[in-house]
Amino acid sequence: MTALETISNASDSGRARVTLKGTQETLLGTVSAKAADALSPNPILGDTWAAELLTKVNYNFSRLGVHGWLQAWPVLRSRNLDRWTTDFLDQHAYAPNGVTVLHLACGLDSRPLRLQRYFQRMNIRWVDVDLPDVVELRRQVMPEPAIGSKKQSSYNLMSASVTSQDWLDKVPADRPTVVVFEGLSMYLSETEGRELIGRLVEHFQQGQLIFDVVNSFFIGSQRWVNPVAKSGSTLKWHVDRPIAIEAWAKGLQLRDELLLSQRAEIKEFPWLIRWQFWIAAGLPWVQEFSRELRFIF
Repeated sequence: MTALETISNASDSGRARVTLKGTQETLLGTVSAKAADALSPNPILGDTWAAELLTKVNYNFSRLGVHGWLQAWPVLRSRNLDRWTTDFLDQHAYAPNGVTVLHLACGLDSRPLRLQRYFQRMNIRWVDVDLPDVVELRRQVMPEPAIGSKKQSSYNLMSASVTSQDWLDKVPADRPTVVVFEGLSMYLSETEGRELIGRLVEHFQQGQLIFDVVNSFFIGSQRWVNPVAKSGSTLKWHVDRPIAIEAWAKGLQLRDELLLSQRAEIKEFPWLIRWQFWIAAGLPWVQEFSRELRFIF
């Protein structure tokens, strides 16, 4: 039995009950992937909060079948999105009014904790957003970041659907803003994605969008993707030409595009995962199944 299974199968006493279904349930697969990395001898993301969550949540984490490359995917993705987020924070360390980090579909992601050192260095308004049932669970099991002596910094957890129209007006547009959404785009329709990006750029006027997408091959193969199939979810939106998104909002420019399958950190995973990515590298549509994008506006 692995360390992950040992912790997950421990006593249910005192653990938060999980009622998430469908798309929301898939976030638990993401947690298990990051926890497995944190408990490994040589962690890549090192998300110790994910490992702690296994002891706080009453859920069978083996249910979603997150193994092999599926386990590596969220780890690699989060590591790069963290890097791009810190790039933005470093670039605006002395912004007169500080910065805003808008974290959409936050799930049980510990990003504000992984980057909480920045709350103590600069003025940050951090806003996490997710659906009501996810927010309820997050409040039970996830601590808030330590703000430290920077009294002007703040953290807020907002309950809302990112596809609704009203929630964005509650986030002030008075400072440079980075919007991060991970593992969200593929669950939206293209129309929803287009409208969301348009609203974000129009509202904030200045900042960056950082998010991940999958290609049409992956959408067509989703029945064989365990967390999607086992949760009864449906993936909808694919992006084969990221540059085309520039036309969706005035001033939007693609700055960076990174294929998941070409990440240097792959060599740090166990041999089975390295072999799976090696096979993918020789098949163009598989090689391009997932990528992270950074847009400026």
